Amino acid sequence: MNNNFVPTRNRKEKEDIKGKRKEESEEQLKEQLRIYEKELREKILSDYEKNANFKKIFDEIEKNKEDKKKVLNLAQFNRFFNFVKENDYDFFDAEDKLKKFIEKQLERKYAVKFYIFIWNEFCCQISKGKLKNEMKIEKKKIGEFEVENLVVDNVKSIKSDEILKKEIKEETEVRLKIIEGYLLYILGKKRIDEKMKKIEGVINCSTAWLFPN
Repeated sequence: MNNNFVPTRNRKEKEDIKGKRKEESEEQLKEQLRIYEKELREKILSDYEKNANFKKIFDEIEKNKEDKKKVLNLAQFNRFFNFVKENDYDFFDAEDKLKKFIEKQLERKYAVKFYIFIWNEFCCQISKGKLKNEMKIEKKKIGEFEVENLVVDNVKSIKSDEILKKEIKEETEVRLKIIEGYLLYILGKKRIDEKMKKIEGVINCSTAWLFPN
């Protein structure tokens, strides 16, 4: 007689219970990640609302009084954001692809204030991890422009710390999505304002024609 015999029904019930527990565990983990991302978004949003440089740049985009090449537009941002996504939000990759991308935009004088802000925000601001209090900033010239930059030893330390790099990439992704949200809101609002002005112009012309002085 086989004492190890387990009825098929009992085995299936055990497998079902195991599968259910696994699903519950995965759902709990997903919920924790959702809560973490929500809290992170709220914190970053609050940081940006207090950030004078950030406000200034987006005020300029909204008013669009400068040369169009110098003020960020949606097409430029999409190109930049897609490049960042392709490179896994990694501003500390071995080949410095994202830094070189920004350098090229600054050399061409495209959306200068935006790219200086992005460089200072993502290439030298380390807000978490064991290196946070060891960061040393120096000035770096890119063409005729000056940016803040981490000293070489700091950059090497980040590139060799996979856990810290992962944390930085996760926060970078959230920060850039918030910037994208701001930009879409501002440009969408601008388009609505432009359409409203055209409609008002048509209404004014019609009123003048119908009710001449």
